[in-house]
Amino acid sequence: MIKFQFKPESLRFANPKLLLFILIFCFCKTNSFSQSKSLDIGLRFQKTINLYCENGVTVQYSDDRLLDQRLYLGLSYVSSRLGSAMGSNALKQDNYLLSGTYYFRPLKSLQPFVRLNT
Repeated sequence: MIKFQFKPESLRFANPKLLLFILIFCFCKTNSFSQSKSLDIGLRFQKTINLYCENGVTVQYSDDRLLDQRLYLGLSYVSSRLGSAMGSNALKQDNYLLSGTYYFRPLKSLQPFVRLNT
């Protein structure tokens, strides 16, 4: 029989302010500006070359002036510090991604899209 004992002091986070920021904006989606603008904030989880788990925050913005809300502009921050490197000596890498997304059928339930990341 294997017993697992949870010790709260074993949980150590490298940057508690960043963790608090992520938790506050975890599932934040706001359209409160008006119906013509959209701001989406969420979490991003990815695995780089099947080696490192990287986690981070992503933000997308759209406006009626941007091709009738078909074009979204985005920014993502992903880091291995929030994944594989947390609590280990794995490589620490930080990445910023800019993206542009075009939705072909934005008002339908099936929305094919094309995305360009840099």
